[in-house]
Amino acid sequence: MKQQFLLNVGEQIWVAGLHWLAAEGLSRRDHRHQARAVGADHYLVHNGQGEKLVGAASLNLTTLSPREKRRAMALAPQLTELLGPDGWAVFSVGVDVFYFVATSAGELSLLSDMTGTRDEILQAVERYQAYYGHDSVRAVYSPSGFLPGIESVEGNLNDILTACTVRKSSRLSPVSSRRPVVLWTVVLLAAFSSWYGINLWQDYRLAQENTARARALAEARKLVKKDPPTPWKQQPLPDVFIRACSDKWDAPISLAGWLFQTAMCSLDDDGLHLRLAWRRPEGGTLNPFRTRLEDTYPGLKPFFNIPGAADSGGVRIPLTVVNLQERQDGPGDADEITQRLTNYAQQLAAGLTLKEDNTKSVIVDGNLVDLPWRTFSFELQTDIPPSHLFGPDFNSAGIRLNGIKMTLINARLHYSLEGKLYAH
Repeated sequence: MKQQFLLNVGEQIWVAGLHWLAAEGLSRRDHRHQARAVGADHYLVHNGQGEKLVGAASLNLTTLSPREKRRAMALAPQLTELLGPDGWAVFSVGVDVFYFVATSAGELSLLSDMTGTRDEILQAVERYQAYYGHDSVRAVYSPSGFLPGIESVEGNLNDILTACTVRKSSRLSPVSSRRPVVLWTVVLLAAFSSWYGINLWQDYRLAQENTARARALAEARKLVKKDPPTPWKQQPLPDVFIRACSDKWDAPISLAGWLFQTAMCSLDDDGLHLRLAWRRPEGGTLNPFRTRLEDTYPGLKPFFNIPGAADSGGVRIPLTVVNLQERQDGPGDADEITQRLTNYAQQLAAGLTLKEDNTKSVIVDGNLVDLPWRTFSFELQTDIPPSHLFGPDFNSAGIRLNGIKMTLINARLHYSLEGKLYAH
């Protein structure tokens, strides 16, 4: 059971960090039973655009009085409409305390509604982005400089909650209608019970925790099965990747006496870009080369290995991938894909390094869940230009490229292509 965080805004008491479950059954009795099974004393049912969710909370473990508990509202459902179908937000709610909430396809994401330190929330945001794809989600609110490269509004949660209309459906209800005498009963039992009774209680609590842990794992597996991550959909097919790189591939062999060294076309969280580098000749200086770079590639900022030897420099060119989704495929049979790529490398007389990755699982709400597919990393080394590789006659299903490196060695160009295989 996650620890709840309380936020007082005006007369309202907002509760963050609920334990969310996919609703089982149709009646409120069924939903109360779900909340009670994970050790909660308050709950609510959130009706999203798809299936219902049950939010469970333990307000008896907080400092709220019985009257204050009747005014407690769940924070996450109140904010989902502000985030849009696939948005996320991070708010500062204390000294090094942050709150993270997110949506997926218009629904509250089960990977969110949590509070923690800056590092803990950064990890939560990165898990959410990795699970749904960095290009598929957007930041709506986040503190300035919280995540490098992310542009969003720095929202004030107090102002947002003050301005919005409180939704009655966000109010938390007690799991039991009886007055909260459970804690006093437990104290009396602990004081007057025998050694045997105490051990029975401990065994009971352990059984409850095991049951809650099993339910959480089942919910996490259900989420992965229902909405599995599909990273290959955010990556271009090999021929599309090569075409985008080849359009800007040509580079001068020499600029102000600096000789061409390498070209690296790669795909990362910032998108697709081409990095061109030249090496300083003996006696060469930086300023003439920098001037030629700015003339040849206007609008781009030159880079140099400074601090360092200051003997290499170049530019980084952003590229655009055209028709990212022009063809769809998915993971195939592992033996068939690895053998298909191996045979292709042998036909080209190219060097091939192929190994299976260790990443076979994903963390969902603190639970490690096996992914429904496997990944392999590969590197193909050849002297054949990439524009002549992975053509229309080659079946590239399940294969993605994430980097091409061109190196000039002894007046000859050598190529190294790196990528992933996705298979069952």
